[in-house]
Amino acid sequence: GSTRVVTLLRFGAINWALLGEGQWWRLFSASFLHIGSIHLVVNLVGLLSVGPTMERYFGNARFLALCCVTAVVGAAVSAVANAGCSAGSGTIILGACGAALWTGYRHGAILAPDHRRWMTRGMLFWIAVNILIWVSYARCDWRGPLGGLLAGAVFAAIVPPPNLFPRPR
Repeated sequence: GSTRVVTLLRFGAINWALLGEGQWWRLFSASFLHIGSIHLVVNLVGLLSVGPTMERYFGNARFLALCCVTAVVGAAVSAVANAGCSAGSGTIILGACGAALWTGYRHGAILAPDHRRWMTRGMLFWIAVNILIWVSYARCDWRGPLGGLLAGAVFAAIVPPPNLFPRPR
């Protein structure tokens, strides 16, 4: 099953030793693996809660780039900081949260008030929920999603979203 370490490693989970052997593709593939059905469902809810709006703001190509960058950076952080096995799309979800949070704070003056609230308070809520999950489950790898969060904020600072909604007059 998908909770067995051997199976996860066979299908591309993050592992520092295997990366050291040249299996760099794991930096990308691990985002498509999940450690059990609960992990998959929680990540699907998270992605559906944040992804569509951020895709609208950034556009298809930039959102895809955001997802790829946060997946790889988060996986790299996880690999460096975690000697075990790691997988999941939390790096991408928290990357989108980081991009939203940065966009909300940086461009808040030109955003509609409800969009600004969603990008600031809403993202702080999602980040807090993730921190609670990380603290509640000892086996949870929080380093990868944290790397994704920071990578998402940096991405949004470097590649600002072109589709900002102006504040109604």
